[in-house]
Amino acid sequence: MRIFKIFLLLFPISLFAQGGFVKGKKGNDYIIVTKNGYHFAVGPTYTMTKKTVTGELSDNNGSRGTYFVDPAGDEGFFAEAGLVQFPTWKGIPIKALKKSRIMDYWEFALGFRQLAGSESTTIHYKNALGEIYDTISASGSFRNGFLYGRASAHSIIFVGKKKIDQARKYFIDQSLGFNVDYLMFPSEQAYDDPNFVSPVSTRYHAPLVAQFHYSLGFGIRIN
Repeated sequence: MRIFKIFLLLFPISLFAQGGFVKGKKGNDYIIVTKNGYHFAVGPTYTMTKKTVTGELSDNNGSRGTYFVDPAGDEGFFAEAGLVQFPTWKGIPIKALKKSRIMDYWEFALGFRQLAGSESTTIHYKNALGEIYDTISASGSFRNGFLYGRASAHSIIFVGKKKIDQARKYFIDQSLGFNVDYLMFPSEQAYDDPNFVSPVSTRYHAPLVAQFHYSLGFGIRIN
């Protein structure tokens, strides 16, 4: 089961549908696309976390002790759909890669993304001799749902052997883009024990964020 989850994280499902195109000349792997297309993608997400945080209690009531805050990631999912636009201008060529331009296509998408995780905190209270006389612990989890929009510029590099007069089918697709995420479905922001007070300050995801992103993928042209 763990291997299957890792496979899904590394290889999300992405589909493209596009109109007619014209193949490049002999010896050139590049394809000149003349129409726009549609894009759909679905796959898993996983929240990366920091290592366990440890520290000493330093509150005003004189309590002594140590605490451990242990975050953990969890699986979620995403689904998106959008448009793919293939520019018609010639652009800047890269002769070494037999490409007629650096950027091959634009991608615009709207989607929904779910991010999940959990956190457990343990506090060991100590006396003046440094001996533990009490231990308390609590945990909490979140599963936030985001509505997002993004735009990405893609560059394709074809790889593998090719036959005469036939362009290669396998390619590496990398992109750089910009996305805006809105927290549409926030989850609980409290521990399972309502009386528990965290020894560290808590921070939560902002309702609206904007950020740059980079993606790397492998594709197969089926035409």
